[in-house]
Amino acid sequence: MNPFAMPNLYQKLENDPRTRELLTDSSYRELLEQLRSKPSDLGTKLQDPRVMTTLSVLLGLNLSEMEEEEEPVPSPPKPKETPAPPPKEEDLPENKKMVNELKAEKILKEQEKLAYINPEMALEEKNKGNDAFQKGL
Repeated sequence: MNPFAMPNLYQKLENDPRTRELLTDSSYRELLEQLRSKPSDLGTKLQDPRVMTTLSVLLGLNLSEMEEEEEPVPSPPKPKETPAPPPKEEDLPENKKMVNELKAEKILKEQEKLAYINPEMALEEKNKGNDAFQKGL
């Protein structure tokens, strides 16, 4: 429902002392026509006090009385602090130490393996094996 599309819009605004004076302003009349033809613009126009006053007249509300009668609105509850997620197992201090030790062991094994593997000796042994096979030994 678009309150600005009512057929007696200007008559209703003319009869109310809060909006009677506003009707003399051409920019106000343009604003009314804009809201009448495109009600989706209302959200962007609510900052204009003239629009709020006009809405209160069209909807039969008296905003000044409502403001006086309003009870103080309690502040919204503070959001609960979410506890930090538990650390991953590998991030625990005792597990980090173990993980580091495992990495160190792996590196050492790789180094020892590389020390035993000598590409030149491996090629030499391979050739000896090939020669022995061909000779039938």
